[in-house]
Amino acid sequence: MRGDRSSVVNLDQALVRLGGDWELYRELLDMLLEDAPEQVREMREAIGRGDAKRLELAAHSLKGAAANLEAGPLRDTALWLETLARDGNLRGTVGAVAELEAELERLRGFAEALD
Repeated sequence: MRGDRSSVVNLDQALVRLGGDWELYRELLDMLLEDAPEQVREMREAIGRGDAKRLELAAHSLKGAAANLEAGPLRDTALWLETLARDGNLRGTVGAVAELEAELERLRGFAEALD
């Protein structure tokens, strides 16, 4: 298990990062949640093809989006997956993607609670 799992998002820090722009935060959160299924599909496909570089790039992209939102557990899981792929270690990546999907669901629940 990577990082602190106690909270899905550090919302206060995210709003500081975005200059207090709540609308922008929601837009970025919605975009991440909309794009994530395609990114996860890309990751699974890369694993199936043994394409570590493609996996690394997809995980890196998701890590950046999560970092912008201060979604620490998702960011940390994407970083873990990115690191495995960068090291060419695809053995643990299926489990890492499953954990990533669980963090995405937690983030989706966080977003729904904001409505």
